[in-house]
Amino acid sequence: APACSFPDSRSCMATISVEDADSEEVELLTHAATAETPVDTSRAESSLSPPRSGSVPRAARTPSPSPAAHIDRPVMTEDEFEKQHPEDRYCSQTLHESPRSFEHLVENAFERVLPTNCRDFASHTIPIYDWLPRYRTGNVVPDLVAGLTIGIMLIPQGLAYSIVGRLPPIYGLYTATIAAVVYTMLGQSRELSLGPFALTSLMSAKAIVTIVPNPESTPDEAVAAAITLALVVGIMQILMAIFRAGTLAVFLGPPLVSGFTTAAAFAIAGSQLGSLLGISIPSYPDEEAGLLRTYGYALVNIIHANPAAVIASLLTMITLYVCRILTEGRRIRLKKPYFYSVKPLRFPIPGELIVVVIGTTLSYVCDMHTRFGLKSVGEIPSGPPLPSLPSMLPDVLSQCLGDALILAIVSFGISISTSRAFALKSGQHIRPDQELIALGFANVIGSFLSCHVSGPSLSRSSLIASMGVKSPLHGIYTAAVVLIVLLALAPLFTSLPMAVLAGIIIMALKGLFFQLRQAWWYWPIKKDFAIWIISFFSTWFFGVSFGLAIGVAASLMIVLHRTIRPYCTLLGQIEGSELYRDVRHCSDARQLPGVRIFRFHASLYFGNSDFFEMSLMRKINDPHHLTPTGLPDLVRTVIIDCSTINAIDTTGAYMLGNLAERFKKEDISFLLANCRAQVREVLHATGSYQHIPREGMFVSVHDAVLFALAIATPTGSDTAEPPPPSPFDYEDIAQAQSGVHSYLTRDVGQPMDGASAGLLDPSSAVLRQRGDSNRVVVPRSRRTSMEIGVMLEAAEKDAAAASSSV
Repeated sequence: APACSFPDSRSCMATISVEDADSEEVELLTHAATAETPVDTSRAESSLSPPRSGSVPRAARTPSPSPAAHIDRPVMTEDEFEKQHPEDRYCSQTLHESPRSFEHLVENAFERVLPTNCRDFASHTIPIYDWLPRYRTGNVVPDLVAGLTIGIMLIPQGLAYSIVGRLPPIYGLYTATIAAVVYTMLGQSRELSLGPFALTSLMSAKAIVTIVPNPESTPDEAVAAAITLALVVGIMQILMAIFRAGTLAVFLGPPLVSGFTTAAAFAIAGSQLGSLLGISIPSYPDEEAGLLRTYGYALVNIIHANPAAVIASLLTMITLYVCRILTEGRRIRLKKPYFYSVKPLRFPIPGELIVVVIGTTLSYVCDMHTRFGLKSVGEIPSGPPLPSLPSMLPDVLSQCLGDALILAIVSFGISISTSRAFALKSGQHIRPDQELIALGFANVIGSFLSCHVSGPSLSRSSLIASMGVKSPLHGIYTAAVVLIVLLALAPLFTSLPMAVLAGIIIMALKGLFFQLRQAWWYWPIKKDFAIWIISFFSTWFFGVSFGLAIGVAASLMIVLHRTIRPYCTLLGQIEGSELYRDVRHCSDARQLPGVRIFRFHASLYFGNSDFFEMSLMRKINDPHHLTPTGLPDLVRTVIIDCSTINAIDTTGAYMLGNLAERFKKEDISFLLANCRAQVREVLHATGSYQHIPREGMFVSVHDAVLFALAIATPTGSDTAEPPPPSPFDYEDIAQAQSGVHSYLTRDVGQPMDGASAGLLDPSSAVLRQRGDSNRVVVPRSRRTSMEIGVMLEAAEKDAAAASSSV
């Protein structure tokens, strides 16, 4: 640490010396540091910037050490800094001084929620109003190609995902049309594809079963329940947007979403095992490990599988896999070191449409339903979705309200995570509340047009992103393709085998199955790995609804644990510098004698204030801190590095005040450094400055350390004078030992607190003999058990030496 002669150092002027700089740069910077008025250093900054074209680069000059700046300035408290820099003063208008009126608070709230005029409201709430006038004709081609491709892909997926929801296939096409149009108008992400989604369809089916136990036998009631469920989910999402609940997405972190969706993929695949094998599999309740029982039943009865259904599903998956290789390209290893590289095609192959057309044609020509018992889709009506009113609102509200809330949160969480993932690459800004509005209105409007709950599709969104779309307008083209199928081509899919649709669903889940590898990615971070494992296995054993709830609860508990018991450490100084680092992580960091620098890596509030106090006392009372002479390093000053404390509440402020009072009784200096404006304001508002004076708050840790060294070693003296003891006398060593042991039993034997550290110089940490050999003096200072043990040992040696001399 630079030498400090306190308080004379407060009058020192700042000086800067810069190495490895031109003479003109040194002159400018030195003049700027020593002058009494500010100097324009733009010339020096520009000369230190990267060289312009044509100039000689710095690397071509004579190599020299890196630039080093040495700054000398007075030790500065927060008060002194604010006097010199008033523009940096924190807000002094606290609740005690000038409380704001209720009208002022209401006015500010309306200004944050409502836009200033109708134009701002339209561009803020309806994004198409903002980007459509600026749409360029050159963007039509990529948007049109993406829209046609996704529309062709949505036809088989809409049919398949509707079956996952235990609804007639035509309702998946209705959902694909309406959701694509609404999200084009209200959505923000140009890559996201909203429509039928396997996970939302599965969760909808779980909710529908609670109202309609057998949806296949009573399809009209199942459709009415699904439409009403979409209305309730949409209303919930709109309410979440109104109340700014989009921030709840932070609790659906990547480990939670990954573990949950991976397990949900197995649940979706389990719902299609009957179609894949051509057998009838009973449905089991999720609360009774239904997924495990489903897979167990399929494994036991696999010998009764329909060969035609198995062959049809296998051929479907093989065809889709080959089409995906041709579209994306693949490097296939034949035999080491030989491999064969497949170059991607310039246009995507609609594999789903190909297998649907081929499967429907073969099923119709060969009459597979009659000859081989291959179950088909059945009659599909043609025509656009007709307006209708949800008719089962009381039943849904009474039996499926919790399922609707989970559906709203899950679809929003997947939507915001997918949108933000693509936005990082394209530079878009995604507002969570606007995504809630888009999802909510898609479900509400769709519920009046015979649509079930919609959700974002990961596979379709990835395909859209790979095509380089320029706007969300591709959704209009997608809806047009699906609408053409609804008007003219829907009855042609009557003979489509269910095994083909099951194969399409399994291949669409391939990306979710491969998320199993992410478990090993989270392995180095144990808490993230724990969240992944808990969400995965809870979904496996308890179903998607309870699995998500358990995963969210585990995530919240881990987040609370991180804030209630955060990392805290002691800092040490890097020799010869003003840098301070964690002594556990940096071997070069050395603690200064008599000084403890404590850092707490979290905001200080009522939940962790006790842990803060306990950790501080445990670290400053550590008996392993010894002086070079082997005696305990007695604490003289405690410094709290507040740079990592972003916020503080009244409980934390009162706790700091109590610590300051406790240390004051033990003659231990209690200093704060790097306090943020919000922390200083709360300390001022709660009256903690009565215990923590503003003279004890410094702008940096180094300032606090220099102040601590200055008061420990006054100017003109090399060593600190030990404070005069307040002795209590004993007649002999035995009484002294008895008194000390009673003190240990009464005070030190209890949990260690701030009073367990003494302030006397190590040279006074012995029982000094005074007068004759039978009288010893114990300094009246509360000490740790190790310090008192050292004192007793030294006293016994002195008494033995005195007896032998006599």
